[in-house]
Amino acid sequence: MPYDETIPQAGDLLSQSQAELLENFAQIKTLIDINHQTFGHADQGKHLQTTFPVRAADPVTAANEVALYCKDNGAGAASLFFKPENQGIGATEYDFTTATQAVTGECTLPSGIALKWGTATIAVGHNSIAVAWAPADHFPTAILRVLLTPNTTFAGLGTVESQIVSAATKLVSGFTVYRSQHAPYQTDAVSFDYLAIGY
Repeated sequence: MPYDETIPQAGDLLSQSQAELLENFAQIKTLIDINHQTFGHADQGKHLQTTFPVRAADPVTAANEVALYCKDNGAGAASLFFKPENQGIGATEYDFTTATQAVTGECTLPSGIALKWGTATIAVGHNSIAVAWAPADHFPTAILRVLLTPNTTFAGLGTVESQIVSAATKLVSGFTVYRSQHAPYQTDAVSFDYLAIGY
């Protein structure tokens, strides 16, 4: 028998409503026992875990409140999303549990800060390379920092850190990396790892 919120009525007798009342108490305990320590436990009321079912529709947040919820991430997987205050359906939200766990990848933090990383190479005879993302992978607003780590070594020379001088032309769609115009090793390709931070 399901929970019955219509009992007891003003004219009900306890002897007539006892079964329904007991069923309501049982239903309340069933509800409490999901993800919580049960009645009478030393930790009663505390969460054992938090389970988010996939929502059928996006939530709406009012001023002075935020939302944490589960929805399809667009790739068929359930993910946790964070929505800031005062946001309607289809407005700002951050999927902060989906990540590309690979040498070239990306993820977004609950704050909206996004990270992208990967490896690229400045070819022999070239002083620069443009690193770009597909339009759907752009930083929504701005790219803040690009951190570079040269990973090329040459016999007897070690890591050629002098080859990489800067990442310039930083756009939401990508950036350009330049090697030193005066580097003595431009006859060699130079590979580097990058970490881009934006939002």
